[in-house]
Amino acid sequence: MSLKAIESRGKRELGGKYESTLEQAVSVARRATESLSVLGTATLRLLEGSKRRVGRVDVHELLQSALALFKPFLDGREVEVKKVLAPGSPYLKGTEAAVESIVTNLLTNSLAAFERAEVKRRTIEIRTAVLNSRLVVEVLDNGPGIIGIEADDIWLPGCTTKPGGTGLGLTIVRDATRDLGGSVAVDEHGELGGATLRIELPILGV
Repeated sequence: MSLKAIESRGKRELGGKYESTLEQAVSVARRATESLSVLGTATLRLLEGSKRRVGRVDVHELLQSALALFKPFLDGREVEVKKVLAPGSPYLKGTEAAVESIVTNLLTNSLAAFERAEVKRRTIEIRTAVLNSRLVVEVLDNGPGIIGIEADDIWLPGCTTKPGGTGLGLTIVRDATRDLGGSVAVDEHGELGGATLRIELPILGV
C-alpha cells in the first residue's frame, strides 16, 4: 500500500520526471516486498493444521505448488526452473508439511548458492524418477557447487558458508526426509556444475 501511494504521489508531483527519478527504485522495492511475501507465506503454510496431519501426500502436486509459490522470488532473481518429472502422481504416507519443507529448503539452498557466485544464466533443474517403490528427487543448479565445507557437513546444524546463515535449511531437509523413511545424498559438483542434492523417499504408488 505504501509503494502504491509513493507511485501515485510521485507521478502526480513529478509528472514526466517520475520515470527517470523514482520508477526504478519503486520497482526494486516492489520486487523485494514480493520476495518477502513468498518466504513469509511459505513459512506460515507449514504451520497449517491440515498440512501436519499424516495422510496421502501427492509429491508432484506439492512440488508444483511450491514452485508456483516461489515464482515471484525466482522471477525476481532471473532463475529459470526446468522440470523433468516421472510419469504419474507418486504418493506417500506422511505430512504435507514435511514434503513442503524439503522442497522449499532445497530451492532456497540453490538460490543462496547463486548469491555467492556470479552466474549469468541461473538455472535450477528438478528431476523425479520412480525406482523400486522409491521416489528419487534431484535438485540441480549451475551455481558454484559445494565449496569451503565438507560435503557430509552440509547436513549439520550451524554448518554453512553463507554469511549470516544459520545452517539449518539442509538439516531440516535431512531430518524431514528421515522422518519419512528416506535418505539424502549430495554431489558437490553435479551435471550442471553446481551441487546436486538427491532425496529418496518410499512411496505407496503412482
